[in-house]
Amino acid sequence: KERNLSLTAEGARNTPSVWVSAVTRDCISAGRDGWDGGAAYHNVTVEAMAFGNTGDALTAIDELVFKKKAFTIAQLLEAAQQNFVGFDDLHIALSHCPKYGMNIDEADANARRVLSLLADICEEENRKGKPNFLPSLHTLDTDVILGGRYYATLDGRLAGEPINKNARPANATRTFG
Repeated sequence: KERNLSLTAEGARNTPSVWVSAVTRDCISAGRDGWDGGAAYHNVTVEAMAFGNTGDALTAIDELVFKKKAFTIAQLLEAAQQNFVGFDDLHIALSHCPKYGMNIDEADANARRVLSLLADICEEENRKGKPNFLPSLHTLDTDVILGGRYYATLDGRLAGEPINKNARPANATRTFG
């Protein structure tokens, strides 16, 4: 609890949420930022980081493991653990799988499934009481920061590459138009 209070105090000093506070009940009348106790209620933003990559991974697993039977899950996992070094054929196959944002129903549906699951989890937690969990699709610049820390993913994204930003498709998908 003490660490959470120090993070809140640090947030109030260093990263005030001016725009969020402006539209959050009681911040203006209290003259305080949401980080600094101005909000009448406490919200927790649950970021949907890498939801596009996750949906793309589900699509790739379905395509390559279950439909085409070209690879096993164990092979996909081993390849990702090795950052796809020595697994060129598998990496190429992943890059050719349908992706969220390419207007392919199955791929877009898998991305929606990931987001729907997140919304359901937040809703279930909200039934328990405070704080209020709010799913979000804004990553600001954390798509680069967290992507730089993440291992390779089963959609073919290499270790260190950015994850998908906000509600946009993964970076590799954007080359398709």
